[in-house]
Amino acid sequence: MEIRKRFEDKNKMPYKWEIILLLKSNAKVIYDLENSIKRKLNIHKYVPNHLFDGSQECFQGVDVTYFAQLIKILRSINTNKITNQDMNTIIDKIFNTVDANEEITNV
Repeated sequence: MEIRKRFEDKNKMPYKWEIILLLKSNAKVIYDLENSIKRKLNIHKYVPNHLFDGSQECFQGVDVTYFAQLIKILRSINTNKITNQDMNTIIDKIFNTVDANEEITNV
């Protein structure tokens, strides 16, 4: 379902939100990417006060610079040709970086 329609009703999404990256790829790549990120961020998981579809996929205390790096990398590669192992390597490199401002190269 298109994301804007999914959350167009305030009762379905009681928080302000915006799309920062719309990644188009095959379903398996997107599914694996989402699950890899959720596994990596599991220690930052929280449940918001106002529940909505997806409220079990919320995180806090994560430096947004990590996501900026991930977005930059995802925009620069052909996600239709990436393997699950390659995606996990990218995510590990980004989220295991001690300094979030340290640019990840050679992916």
